[in-house]
Amino acid sequence: MKNPSPTSFSAFTLIELMVVIAIIGILSGIGIVNFSGSITRAQEAEVTSYLKELKDTIRIAQIDTGLYLGEITGDYCTVCGVCTGGIDLRNIDTTHACYVDAQDSITKIEEATRGVVTNLADNIRDPWGSPYLMDENEYEPGFPPCRQDYIVSVGPDGIFGNGDDIRETLAFSRVCP
Repeated sequence: MKNPSPTSFSAFTLIELMVVIAIIGILSGIGIVNFSGSITRAQEAEVTSYLKELKDTIRIAQIDTGLYLGEITGDYCTVCGVCTGGIDLRNIDTTHACYVDAQDSITKIEEATRGVVTNLADNIRDPWGSPYLMDENEYEPGFPPCRQDYIVSVGPDGIFGNGDDIRETLAFSRVCP
């Protein structure tokens, strides 16, 4: 029996090993980018779902009470003032005026459904930690009557009015003159 010569062993060269490691690194990078994109899409879908649920709840409250949204919430611009001006709303304290106003408005909408909708006000924060906001415009005193209400998530940056806001415009509750 012959002993194999030292040159007849099969092995990976350092170059081959480096190429394999580089390929694994590239594939991992692609996977991470795709994964983070999936997270963003899931967060946006969660926001869209909540806004649709809130929109439906508002419509139920308007039908049950015969009131405009501003009359239900007692505020014709929940988003105005304390929630604007470049303030980062992500994870603001529950005692912050913006959070309190948003919580109060959504609670009043929920109560106006007379028990049809429950637990909507339990979590009023979007996936990025900001409260959902609304601007109750329809028949707002001192303004033209035909301005639509809207509800909004301020998006990933947490600042109202930037390009990443996710906004849902509500239909008029009555025929607009």
